[in-house]
Amino acid sequence: MNKPKFIKFFVVLVLLSACAEKSPPTISMKGDENMYIFVGDEFVDPGVTATDYRGKDISDKVQVVGSVDDNAGYYTIDYLASDRKGVTTLATRNVYRGFRSTDLVGSYDVSHTTNNGGGTYNYTGSISANGGDIVNFSMDNSACPTAPVSLLATMNKGALQFDIPDQSDNGHSISNGSYNVLNGGTADQVSLSVSFQTFNGAITYDHNATWTKQ
Repeated sequence: MNKPKFIKFFVVLVLLSACAEKSPPTISMKGDENMYIFVGDEFVDPGVTATDYRGKDISDKVQVVGSVDDNAGYYTIDYLASDRKGVTTLATRNVYRGFRSTDLVGSYDVSHTTNNGGGTYNYTGSISANGGDIVNFSMDNSACPTAPVSLLATMNKGALQFDIPDQSDNGHSISNGSYNVLNGGTADQVSLSVSFQTFNGAITYDHNATWTKQ
């Protein structure tokens, strides 16, 4: 015997409700998922909105984890939204705080170490701006027996990292230059962490250097 239609409707309604109860909250991010700001600028979190499976606004219950300080660097802000059943949704915003090209221009002390029998060497480096959008790096290594080359690199304005292109000089080649983080909270506190390799035709040397603005 067929079940009455209202019983079938009730069963379907219960099943749909059960599925809905398991649906996680929805988070809609205000502003950009990836934010780029400069050292010295105030960070203002645009926030998010959140709704549960019924469409009810639960934005005021969103938990925010993480912060952005004054130093150049990469930061994450996590947003956690939970409904009354304890089902949780996570959304993440990435915040990149970098320097303006004009903040980086100047002279730098460079402390440089090498392995494979190399030692610690002190140099001077310089950073200049080109067209306001590109920053040029230069470190004279001519006194270093394991890396007698002039290190050159560029980065985009406002970036947190720069790439060291492959290059050669005085019979040595530079390769495997890493992306290197800029640090500091003001234009007078800029420091850079640099790593790369040199090859003199027989031996490969690993190099690490710290640039500190004078």
